[in-house]
Amino acid sequence: MERNGIERLVQKNIPYFKHLSPIGKAKFITRLTNHFLNKNFEGRKGQRITREIKTMISAAATQLTFGLNYSFLKHFDTYIIFPRKFQLNEHYPEMYGATVPNGTVYFSLKKLKEGYANYTDGINLGIHEFAHALVIQHKEGVLEEMGWNQEYDEWFKNAYRLIKKASKEDQAFFRRDVLQAPTEMFPILVEDFFERSGLFYLTFPGLYMSLVKLLNQNPRRKNSDYRPFTTWDVYFKKNA
Repeated sequence: MERNGIERLVQKNIPYFKHLSPIGKAKFITRLTNHFLNKNFEGRKGQRITREIKTMISAAATQLTFGLNYSFLKHFDTYIIFPRKFQLNEHYPEMYGATVPNGTVYFSLKKLKEGYANYTDGINLGIHEFAHALVIQHKEGVLEEMGWNQEYDEWFKNAYRLIKKASKEDQAFFRRDVLQAPTEMFPILVEDFFERSGLFYLTFPGLYMSLVKLLNQNPRRKNSDYRPFTTWDVYFKKNA
């Protein structure tokens, strides 16, 4: 496998990557390659697994965890890809993605590609499913990032409170009523965090900055490898 070939695919398909510095790009490709080489990618319903598919999925996991010390999501070792919608079994409805505690993440390739083809609509299947995976991994006790589970629990309580007290108009910023679907709150907010960061910050500045703190990156700082520095800390001191 040629590292340069993977980098060309990422440069072409992943908007987040394009703004990174040469050092940031090297870090991103190193982390991505770890997924590419060490995860199991399996096709279903005739779906063939290509280098592009493996790269796109690995890039989503890398992007979500880019600010964390550990990015491998070691509890999840198998990624299963369907061409379009799928059912986990006859008792489940059709879906585009699923993340299950046994260590498997399911994707619809069609929806996965759409997520990066339109990087401004707040819908990104790869980011969404890996956000579920990040939470599940820590709930299962696989602590790659010490203390993250407690930080997440505190973040969740604060996020729920901020959204609940917001106007109906502001709550409608998110594509689903996350108060009625609390397990979807973090994945849906993270999609907007990356794809609609400016609007997110304008609508929910405190909530946005709490995600900056939790994920240790700021998508609004494109020219600084998304580093948060202490911007979130300054914000909370000013608004305490």
